[in-house]
Amino acid sequence: MRAMNPHQASRGRLSRLRRRFVRADVVVFGHSHTPLLEAAGGFQIFNPGSPTDRHRQREHTMGLARVENGALGFEHVQSGP
Repeated sequence: MRAMNPHQASRGRLSRLRRRFVRADVVVFGHSHTPLLEAAGGFQIFNPGSPTDRHRQREHTMGLARVENGALGFEHVQSGP
């Protein structure tokens, strides 16, 4: 897993991060505070959003990461008004 703050456009982000982090299964990032979960071919990118700054989103969110049966999964959780 890698954690970072990408400053590139959102279009094509999944494939760009896959090329940049070829040995990672997951990249977790923030900066935009925009909740996102994308996956393809066993590779995931996840932005939990923000519990304090909606940043043009309808809801405050945060993320949960879980390991079940050896697989890492993510979900967004609404975190308040």
